[in-house]
Amino acid sequence: MAALFCVTLLPSCEKSGEGDDGGPEDISKLTIEASVTDADYDGFTMLWTPGELCDHIEYAVLPSADAKGAYEAFEAGTLSGVESVATPSAEVVIPCEAIGPYTVLSRAVSAKGTKGEIVTTYATASPAGVIMTGYDDILVDLQVAIYDTEKYDKVGALVVSTAILPELGMTIDQVVELYYGAGMIPVFSNGEEFKPALNGQPDESYYIALAAVDKDDVLVDASSFEITAPPIDPSLPLPGELTIEVKDITADTARLIYTMGENTRCYYQAAITVEEYNEFMTYYPEEYENPEDYLRDYVAFFGSIMYVDDDYVWPDFTPGTEYKALGYPMNGNGPNGYGPTAMTDFSTVMSSTTTSLSPAVAEVPGVKLLLPSVKNSRTVRPVTSAAEVRKLMR
Repeated sequence: MAALFCVTLLPSCEKSGEGDDGGPEDISKLTIEASVTDADYDGFTMLWTPGELCDHIEYAVLPSADAKGAYEAFEAGTLSGVESVATPSAEVVIPCEAIGPYTVLSRAVSAKGTKGEIVTTYATASPAGVIMTGYDDILVDLQVAIYDTEKYDKVGALVVSTAILPELGMTIDQVVELYYGAGMIPVFSNGEEFKPALNGQPDESYYIALAAVDKDDVLVDASSFEITAPPIDPSLPLPGELTIEVKDITADTARLIYTMGENTRCYYQAAITVEEYNEFMTYYPEEYENPEDYLRDYVAFFGSIMYVDDDYVWPDFTPGTEYKALGYPMNGNGPNGYGPTAMTDFSTVMSSTTTSLSPAVAEVPGVKLLLPSVKNSRTVRPVTSAAEVRKLMR
């Protein structure tokens, strides 16, 4: 079957060798294209299409979770496990010991030993799974990869801390079945990209649990692979300004436009009444140095997480009420890489039936934030405590 989700590059040669006339080889002929043509639980099939000067292909296959730094090692010739194929125009079956996403590094080599540039291709050892093009402390970059389109229609992912399963006495597949049955794992079509969230802590281990469903949205397969969040990267620049524009305000709706600044990986968003905001400013736990940090952590726990610019009409505001729209941008270090807080004030229109300016949300103890409840978010928060799972089981 044709591959719909391989990421390939068309390289030229890094190093020049001598041609037949003693001059340099024509590097435009030392090229390679790579794609994945099929996959199942035993592995996947690679197809390399070489340029004219290619004599053989060097390649290395790594689980994508272990691929950080592999490109540089492959380029330098220090990566272990490098293979070669002398018939690069043929399809080559790559066996895999485990399901999940893989990264294939390959390059063309001429008969004289000239090496072309490296091509990076992403694959999955599954008839319905995901490829993973990267991850950091806050997001995982995934793309749906389905080969058996008769059996499978969509795939979704749930991030689960590996530490909670022993306490629960459940398998990761059982957690997937529970959460999908509760409608808490959004699923995506073949080729779609999405980014489930991590909790922003370095060196924490997670299962990336996959739910593959059929055309009737029935769960067919549950599977998983593991990743460990990387250490904090001090070289990442902090995010630039996140802007929030408020338009089209009515008595109970408002259009909030969030625009990310440079170096922003994602951001938390929420809206809060001025009355509730003032409560946060006058009371906060003693372990916090200031109320702003407490409110930020509160939004990080309860608010929505977004990784694209957002333009959405939020529902459920209270008429005649002052609000603050909040935004907290982050780089790839998550909460260890916050940028400047974004905050925009606005007021809803007074309704003809409004009798008080007191927000309805204040009548419900513990409710602090207003969220776009009807919104179809493309990311979900990680499951990091056994209590969360047990609550869902009740």
